[in-house]
Amino acid sequence: MRKLLFVALSGLSISAFGQGEQGFWLGINGAVTGGSLFSHNIHVSSVEMKPDISVNYSGGIEAGYMFHERVGIFVGAGISMYHYMINPKEPPSLGRLIQIGGASTFFDLPVGIKYMYFQRKGFSFFVAAGAKTSLLVDHEIDYRFRNANWDDYRETLGSADSIEVYNNLAVTPFVFLGIHIPAGRFSINIGPEISYQLTNLFKQPYVPAQARSFFREFRYSDWQAHYFNAGLKIYIGFRP
Repeated sequence: MRKLLFVALSGLSISAFGQGEQGFWLGINGAVTGGSLFSHNIHVSSVEMKPDISVNYSGGIEAGYMFHERVGIFVGAGISMYHYMINPKEPPSLGRLIQIGGASTFFDLPVGIKYMYFQRKGFSFFVAAGAKTSLLVDHEIDYRFRNANWDDYRETLGSADSIEVYNNLAVTPFVFLGIHIPAGRFSINIGPEISYQLTNLFKQPYVPAQARSFFREFRYSDWQAHYFNAGLKIYIGFRP
């Protein structure tokens, strides 16, 4: 019985690798990442603001072609949902903005190359690198501030009102690496992905008029901020 089981598993393994990786591939992917804004020059009424870490999500489809067992290219389309939270570095005082939060959803068009290495029976390692061009499709920004009477106020701007805050187009390089597990016409890639948004998230800063009325002297600088994300990504591929 053990011999029969061994022969069966060996046959499955040979079948999986005998077909090779060369050719066209289609697949789906998803990622959960921890991210924050790499920022500088974010000030509101002389208060320096500091971004916190948020959980972000992305997913999409891919089509690729492996020229041989090691090197291939891929393109895709997907959705990324990012969040951010910015707080004062020092405890907020009266008449101060005490928190800025936001969410943005992008339609992504990634393109990249893939390299397989250390190929062994049952698995191999890979690294994929490229860049995605992203179009902003949904967004909001949320403000919390405190007046001189210690009353907290909150104002949320939806897509229609926050369009002037964000840039509509983003370019984001990424690196995805990990382990590749083949199974006949299917394969699974799993590992960490790191990405950094080159373009500035903000087109121009904005604080609601209601908040401005509480500030004796209101001023703000041009905000510079870029999404940085690192987390786990899974890709499931199929060779037609």
